[in-house]
Amino acid sequence: MLYFIINPHSRSGQGGAVWKEVERTMISSGLPYKVSYTSYPGHAIRLAAEIPSGTQPEPNLIAVLGGDGSLNEVLNGAHLSPYTIIGYLPTGSGNDFARGMHLPIDAKKALTHIIHPSYTDTLDFGSTTYGNQENARRFLVSSGIGYDAARFQPDKALTQWELVCLLYSTSYGAVDPEEGDSGFRDQVYAAAYRMGALTREERDEGAALTRAQVVRMLLDAAGYGAVAWLEGIFTCAYTDRETIPAGELGYAALAQGLGMVRGDGSGRLNPNRTATRGEAAVMLYAFMGRTS
Repeated sequence: MLYFIINPHSRSGQGGAVWKEVERTMISSGLPYKVSYTSYPGHAIRLAAEIPSGTQPEPNLIAVLGGDGSLNEVLNGAHLSPYTIIGYLPTGSGNDFARGMHLPIDAKKALTHIIHPSYTDTLDFGSTTYGNQENARRFLVSSGIGYDAARFQPDKALTQWELVCLLYSTSYGAVDPEEGDSGFRDQVYAAAYRMGALTREERDEGAALTRAQVVRMLLDAAGYGAVAWLEGIFTCAYTDRETIPAGELGYAALAQGLGMVRGDGSGRLNPNRTATRGEAAVMLYAFMGRTS
């Protein structure tokens, strides 16, 4: 059976239109197929996991229409076996995998290779883990966390949107905060809501975040929020602890205990100072290193 997993938001929202052209060819071919559409980050993992592994007489073919991120999600969800084959119709912005493997960039040409293959190839993939085995991630092209942009701008004041992009990258791959339409931003925020980093009511994309707010969002996303709000049990050794808002004290204590924020040269947290991109990245790196 041929299964299509379509990311309609790929190529800046043109993925759906590309699929309509591809589907005309499929209808003309008379071949049986099934179609699923992604609607949020990580959805392709779930959709691929719902496709059964093929068998020797009837292998299953999963055709991915999307970018490298969509392909990566399918790789992470698919039941890999000698009888499960993955095909790729690249509709991303960079299409690094297709270019590196010399696959057709044109979706119709890619479809021809998928439904009339002259051969299949076996590829190695990488796997990364942190924390525990449940956080294992497969990858084909590259594995990274952060911003997929030409410049990192470590001294730039950090906005809520930029921190949400950083959190998103820990599960779904790096994104460029300067790109993406409103639909894509909604998808990225939806992932942050599921992590518990913030609520829909707290969404304020352009808001500059303080260092204390960054600590809180990172720890909430990691599941420490309920502990941080326990009263009367926390203290910390930051020299400016009197300036830490009462609601942030538990978070500050956890951040210090976990080695997320060691303080400046004078041992200060500087909770009310606007955070920078670089500081947020260092906090995240330190936390992930501590929990791995």
